[in-house]
Amino acid sequence: MCTMCAQISVITETCAFASDDEATVRTGSLSAPPEVGSLDQLADFLVEGYWGNQQSFNTSTSNIIDVNLTGLAAAGQVLARAALESWEMVANIEFRETSGIADITFQDSAAGAYASFTRMGTDILSATVNVGAERLERGTSLDTYAFQTYIHEIGHALGLGHMGFYDGGAQYDRDALFRNDSWSVSVMSYFNQNENPFDNASYARVSTAMIADIAAIQALYGAASGGSATSGNTVYGAGSTLDNYLGHMLRGIATGQTDALYTGNAMSYTIWDTDGIDTI
Repeated sequence: MCTMCAQISVITETCAFASDDEATVRTGSLSAPPEVGSLDQLADFLVEGYWGNQQSFNTSTSNIIDVNLTGLAAAGQVLARAALESWEMVANIEFRETSGIADITFQDSAAGAYASFTRMGTDILSATVNVGAERLERGTSLDTYAFQTYIHEIGHALGLGHMGFYDGGAQYDRDALFRNDSWSVSVMSYFNQNENPFDNASYARVSTAMIADIAAIQALYGAASGGSATSGNTVYGAGSTLDNYLGHMLRGIATGQTDALYTGNAMSYTIWDTDGIDTI
């Protein structure tokens, strides 16, 4: 018997991860979960608490992670590339596209959204990200739920769990472990700003890794280095110097100009900058 093969496990997250419903009523009558999670507690749960152990791709010799996007329609490829950029901006990882065997393979053939991965011990060997084509029927811009879904599922493929012990569905007063479990702190949360009665933020879809996600992903892979998109002197907002999806979106937010990529919906985002003298 091959003892190495016996240690390989496959894990799938189904991830119908939150309601895309701005009108969800915040009742304010729910009992508070035990505690407000500190940043360290939230990050530790995403890294280890949800799974029971830490897991990630082994990037000790190279920070390059190969991805195959050929299983996606053109619109899905645009969103997937932008979502990959969102993680590259904060972590010491670099995604490289390939048309062959990859560390992370993307597809849109199955309904719903999920990530599955094969691991041996704490090392992720390979992962699959599925965001069903039907998710893009309601919009393919950066300010849609489909884009947030891509960021969320890539987070799973890289080793992050959910913010609570839920999967496929959740109810705040039943499932939240932290009072501040919401999109405001993590794209891996199932609860939008209206579904968490203790979150005083207005509804906005998530367009970057959020503060707990950043701390968690940097615990696994290290922080983005001087070669990242935010290295050097960076301008955020009007006249943004970011030459990626976030720069495009921030310029649109600042100027009110909309297009096929940014249609004007409310967006929630977190800025983590590598170095330099920066302007917001």
